[in-house]
Amino acid sequence: VLLYNALGAQLREMAQMLISKQAIRSHLEYMQGQRQRMQNQIASGDAVGKSGTHGRPRQTPADIAAGYDCKFAMHLLRLGIQGSELAEFGRVTLPMPEIDRAALLEVRRGEWPLPAVLAMAQALEDRMKKCFDTSQLPEKPNITAVEEWMQRVYVRMWSADRRLADV
Repeated sequence: VLLYNALGAQLREMAQMLISKQAIRSHLEYMQGQRQRMQNQIASGDAVGKSGTHGRPRQTPADIAAGYDCKFAMHLLRLGIQGSELAEFGRVTLPMPEIDRAALLEVRRGEWPLPAVLAMAQALEDRMKKCFDTSQLPEKPNITAVEEWMQRVYVRMWSADRRLADV
């Protein structure tokens, strides 16, 4: 947090209007897509070699040693960890707890074998699905309430700026 003021406090108080099952669903779908792309790269033999993924140049030594794109795998698991926490508790802890951060950095350095990465990804996905089914979160965020709050804030800020400009 770089700046915490009254508007930030109001926004934090509105968290329950912003967080919904829609956010969990997005995490889950993005995670599933990431895993599928990673598995497709491995199956095609493009996981390591001359061209990297996502516009990155050559693979890193960790990628080559591990036999998979370690950065890609780290992001896959990060989505699972944060999505699972969101599904279970209705929030995401930032900064990430050290135990989770340490595991992700191990994956990023290529210290986990691919089967362990995929097994953890599957376990996180299963946990997210289970928590989604029992979550008390609303289906969608309360867009109307959030937009009304934003409009009030904009009007207040623009009015304050205008008064200052007129002085």
